[in-house]
Amino acid sequence: MTSENASLAAAATDWAGLLELLERANGPDTAVDAALVRLGGGGSLTASAEAARVWATTLLPGWHAHVGFDVSGVLPYAAFSREGCHVEATAPTVPLAILRAAVRALAGDQPASSASKASASSTD
Repeated sequence: MTSENASLAAAATDWAGLLELLERANGPDTAVDAALVRLGGGGSLTASAEAARVWATTLLPGWHAHVGFDVSGVLPYAAFSREGCHVEATAPTVPLAILRAAVRALAGDQPASSASKASASSTD
């Protein structure tokens, strides 16, 4: 898929539905993979951290990506930031954390917690 086609697919995406699919996933999920592939890329995005990273960074050029573990050291998290915007997500797996954060960034979403919103708005 060309970047122009990916942009058109992104414009027509039901972000809320896609985020809901990602939030319900707790591991590799072919339905989620199929929904994400429509935006570009391919493969088992929910099963491979590398595939998820490539997918996300391809669709988010110019964004800085960071992957790590939450403060408890148990749950993976991913964050994308660019020009005062910071979006992050935790998940049961590294690929899902990357995908959740990337879709939030693509959708223009801000994190749900008020602390995260305050942090995000203070960097605008």
